[in-house]
Amino acid sequence: MLILDEVNWGPRLTHMLKRWTDIPGYKDYVKEKLLSFHTKGSGGYVLKDKLKLIKGSLKEWHQTHTSNLQSKISKVKDRISSLVVKSEKVESLEEELMELHSLSAEIL
Repeated sequence: MLILDEVNWGPRLTHMLKRWTDIPGYKDYVKEKLLSFHTKGSGGYVLKDKLKLIKGSLKEWHQTHTSNLQSKISKVKDRISSLVVKSEKVESLEEELMELHSLSAEIL
């Protein structure tokens, strides 16, 4: 039989979702939070503590920005439908066409 000793590698890693960087304000939020944390100690301790604190902040940020996602998607789809119907009846303005393209990208 093969026996494998379990090794405690420490706390689980934080997973960052790639799509977070696509959400407007993400980078500013992270910068602001990291600058707001004041920790004293050696460089390694300060880095570890700031990473621990930003992990908690990002969990909260993720909940507020991804909660009720289906409702947000439905609203965007409804707006796209209304713009398409309007463009079929009347010639669309450039702003409306740009909004239509940005809404399509937002759903993705």
